[in-house]
Amino acid sequence: MELKILNDEVQKLLDRRTVTGKIHFSGNATPSRMEVLAYLSKQLKVDTSLIIIKEIKTLFGSNTATFEVHVYDSLEHKNTLEPKHLIKRSEVVKKEKKKEEVKEVPKEVPKEVPKEEKKPEEKPKEEVKTEVPKEEKKPEEKPKEEVKTEVLKEEKKE
Repeated sequence: MELKILNDEVQKLLDRRTVTGKIHFSGNATPSRMEVLAYLSKQLKVDTSLIIIKEIKTLFGSNTATFEVHVYDSLEHKNTLEPKHLIKRSEVVKKEKKKEEVKEVPKEVPKEVPKEEKKPEEKPKEEVKTEVPKEEKKPEEKPKEEVKTEVLKEEKKE
């Protein structure tokens, strides 16, 4: 992955920098936010907690993408200025990063293989068939024509 910064604009009133650029990558997928965040933090020499990735847009049919990032001077400014959903999104990226670090630690510890105990074979349980109750038939109603004729006969009698 090759990252090229096209514009680095300082916004003094907001205590942040807006960084835009292009990413050239190989492979089928666009680099994840976590990969871009790690690469940017190394290149800009800033802590990852101060960076918010606004967007990453891939150009259709090519291996290039454009990005926009806000780099803050302090966490207070970041938390007051950025929308909550973007802050959550960047926290999710950090949590994934921590999970990967935790997964790597057990690899260094020597593994002890537990002995497998043989369990007695269990017989398969017999299938229990349940009968579905049949629908009860409703008493047959008189056809509508007969009911109408009875009503008409009663009216004529009056």
